Amino acid sequence: MDIARKIARVIFPHYRFGETKIDDAIKLVKLGVGGFCLYGGSVDEVVETIRILRSESDHPLIFAADYENGVGQWVKGATKLPPNMAISASGDKNIARRKAEITAIECDAVGVDWVFAPVVDLACNHSNPIVNTRAFSDDVDTTIEFARSYISGLNSFNVLNSIKHFPGHGSTSLDSHLTLPEIDKGFDDIYNYDMKPFRYLIDVADAIMVGHIRVSSIDKNPASVSKKFISEILRDRLNFSQVVITDALMMKALNNDVESGVMAFIAGVDLLLYPNDPYKLYDELLKAYQRGEISDVMIDVS
Repeated sequence: MDIARKIARVIFPHYRFGETKIDDAIKLVKLGVGGFCLYGGSVDEVVETIRILRSESDHPLIFAADYENGVGQWVKGATKLPPNMAISASGDKNIARRKAEITAIECDAVGVDWVFAPVVDLACNHSNPIVNTRAFSDDVDTTIEFARSYISGLNSFNVLNSIKHFPGHGSTSLDSHLTLPEIDKGFDDIYNYDMKPFRYLIDVADAIMVGHIRVSSIDKNPASVSKKFISEILRDRLNFSQVVITDALMMKALNNDVESGVMAFIAGVDLLLYPNDPYKLYDELLKAYQRGEISDVMIDVS
């Protein structure tokens, strides 16, 4: 495989039913993208779209989705399930596993391989506009216990997981879809609380999604583009060897999704999720490779 197609594989564009044209997605498949993150659609539409795109590809495509509360959260005709906070309020971690099993069964039925869940942010700031009931709890042990049970449910049907949003979005008071949140804590506080669920779930995580969150005491850059967070803390200190993926690059927390995507990859991210323009990101990654900022080893590892 030539280097250009290898570079394309690290990009995961979105496919939004009702907006994205199938011919445009096929062009991205021919470019060599690694897969798509799906939004919306009916059961039949999702099945047929995945079938078409896979048939057009000469390499395995991975289809992912934010089915945090079941496939029915996004797909008409599928099952919508309670949020994590309601699940943990039951006091029964087996319900978390059952939630994941139902999600995984329906993912398998429509052809989705990878669920960007569970959320393991801690619900410590009750005015947080983005985490809220997506979190299991503000208690670290409860979050770890229920998230581990949920992951076991996905595993039982061979659906990939992704714990998110590293290093922890729970302490923020702003929505990273709209602006860049900042956590005013030192490293020890982050490490021993916000980051603790990630530390204790690393052994069962297929992937970790890094959030667009700035912790100025550690790095002036958002965690999603920070070498300190991704390479030094997540990879080296926590010894995480699986896939690292950005949160959606199109979110307003980042000023420039293309520049941020290149920075994220250089910082140690493997996959770049949902840029506004995947072609621009692809071109800039190629330029960074030609400048020597991205190496063959980095691309091959990712």
